[in-house]
Amino acid sequence: KVPWDTINCLDSVQSMWVTWKSLFETVCNKHAPIKKFRVRGEDCPPWLNQDIREFMSLRDKARHTAESTQRQTDWETYRQLRNHTKRLIISSKRTYLTDEINNGNTNGIWKTL
Repeated sequence: KVPWDTINCLDSVQSMWVTWKSLFETVCNKHAPIKKFRVRGEDCPPWLNQDIREFMSLRDKARHTAESTQRQTDWETYRQLRNHTKRLIISSKRTYLTDEINNGNTNGIWKTL
């Protein structure tokens, strides 16, 4: 229950507006919260290949499972997938940057960095 009647107890229009806005935002955040999501598109880094994306998806699903079940085995599975995914990302970035340096393409390096 929202205490809308507190607005009537205030003297100035400005304080009434600030109170009403605060109460309204509280209700909106409770019933329609702002959700953040990842936009997938063509702006992916050049080192991000399909294998890494698949492991990222598996890692994210394992984390969701571990958070919902709170079982130690699920957390261990998540940690293994997280570490493997991180190693793949580091390796892919290193390979990409090495190739760019060897090819003399400094524009590609600075765009990535």
